Amino acid sequence: MLLGGINVISLPRSEKNFAVLSSFSFGGELGAEIAIVPAITSSNNQSADTILFVIGVFCNTVAANLVDIFVPVSARIIDRHRLRSYDVSIKQITGGFHMDALKKDAIMTQKKGLPFIMASVVIWMFIFFLQLGSRSIKATNMLTFMSSCLLMPLAFFFSKIVKADIFQKTDNPINKMGFLCTMNQMLYILIVMWAFSQKPDAMMMLYAMVFGAHLLPFGWLYNSRGYTFASITETIGALVIATILGNAAAAAFMVVMEALLTILLILELRKETQTS
Repeated sequence: MLLGGINVISLPRSEKNFAVLSSFSFGGELGAEIAIVPAITSSNNQSADTILFVIGVFCNTVAANLVDIFVPVSARIIDRHRLRSYDVSIKQITGGFHMDALKKDAIMTQKKGLPFIMASVVIWMFIFFLQLGSRSIKATNMLTFMSSCLLMPLAFFFSKIVKADIFQKTDNPINKMGFLCTMNQMLYILIVMWAFSQKPDAMMMLYAMVFGAHLLPFGWLYNSRGYTFASITETIGALVIATILGNAAAAAFMVVMEALLTILLILELRKETQTS
């Protein structure tokens, strides 16, 4: 039976034995198991199960908190063997490459998405000047939406400058994941579209927040602290600045942040090149 996370296995009473299997895990999904098998010599004792269960709970608690003391060396050897097996499985899934190698290939091929960030600097500069104009809020928001059409042409242009192959067809799953991370913001744009008609004054702010938030996965994808910093800062910063100072100030803030991210990515790529 299973009680409180402890498996209590009752052997036949004729054998006058009970077994308690106390299980816990450490180091991720790898687990270690300790079996405590006390012999119960008394027969027909109604409280034997209760006593044994209490002992099992106590042993489980002690073992879970004092792993280094109670886990035998053999269990650790088994766990290291499982870790190696898990590593082999990853190699099989990724075609014999480590995840770091796949990410490294994506970093050098895509240049950490630098062409897209450089393009975003231009786009946010365009949006900034739109906010300074005397057009109606509806016309300004429409042009803000349309500015995203410049992303791919500009990214292609900048990819030639930094020598990145952003349209390369590859079997590297990291590159495919990067594409998905880029496209997922299309789902969030629905919120911006709602604001376009229902809350036009907040549309640009929401647009900036969606843009900043979608950068977060690239921090892991490209081993980049710059992406992580920019994503969190832009999302929160756009909200605060637009609320206090207005849309034009928020757009200017996005220009500065994207320019800063561009510099950070260039420095990261230079470091990657030196260590490779």
